[in-house]
Amino acid sequence: MRAVEILADLGGVAEAGTLRRFGVTAAHINAACASGEVYRVRRGAYALTNADPVRVAELSWHGVSTCITAAEHRGLPVLDRDDRIHLRVDHARSQGGRNLSLPRHVVRHPSAGTARRLGVIEVIDDSARCIDRAAQLVLLDAALNRKLIVPGDITGLALGSARRRAWLSSHADGRAQSPLETLARVALIGARIPFDLQAQIPTVGRVDILVDGRVIVEIDGRGYHEDPAAFTNDRRRDRAAVASGFTVLRFTAADVRDGGAVAVEAVRAALRAPLRPPSWGRVRDGGRALR
Repeated sequence: MRAVEILADLGGVAEAGTLRRFGVTAAHINAACASGEVYRVRRGAYALTNADPVRVAELSWHGVSTCITAAEHRGLPVLDRDDRIHLRVDHARSQGGRNLSLPRHVVRHPSAGTARRLGVIEVIDDSARCIDRAAQLVLLDAALNRKLIVPGDITGLALGSARRRAWLSSHADGRAQSPLETLARVALIGARIPFDLQAQIPTVGRVDILVDGRVIVEIDGRGYHEDPAAFTNDRRRDRAAVASGFTVLRFTAADVRDGGAVAVEAVRAALRAPLRPPSWGRVRDGGRALR
């Protein structure tokens, strides 16, 4: 079917005027829509049913993806999924003299000029409109870690309050290996607990966070539970750490989300614990007295 073939060659979506230039008639389009292989996105724009929804939105509403949509497409970690498509759209963009009306699943981010592909720092900057500062910091840390941006780029942030931008600048750290590590770090900073990030310990290796030189903090994401080899290796590392006199605390995503109060209290308790095992006296075990 000609409309289907041409749309496929054009990346899955096109406006009617473009299709006509390739010889696709209204009858071709109607037949393709009737077959279920093509659908009308809006008046004058058509797409294959299996086309990339972000590309469909960009062409249909004359914008470019930004915010968490573009961040996710670049492989950056987004804390809370949003099925809506975030687009930068020029305020003055119109179709046939009428302003384009965006559907509910498309979020408009205003743009002062012609839509163009955005840089990573611009994408992260736009996210200030939609996510909290901790989630935005996760994007910055990941981009720094992957060398998609450099520390100096953070001065280019323009959205959000000056206080928020200053907080992001002072907390961003490209050494973070995961979003959960970023959240744990922020929680410890907020609690004024000093620590070393990505500390290297002999016989143990590199650990996520080392507090007071004796408490190891490791953050276990979902992949940790799904990888038997990683699970086994971490248990070996834990044994080596304990044998060397360290306390090992492992936290899950739930422990470090929403301020990380659980993780902070556990770290404080570990720091309060005596360095030597206490004298417990007599302990009952199965009815026997132990000394």
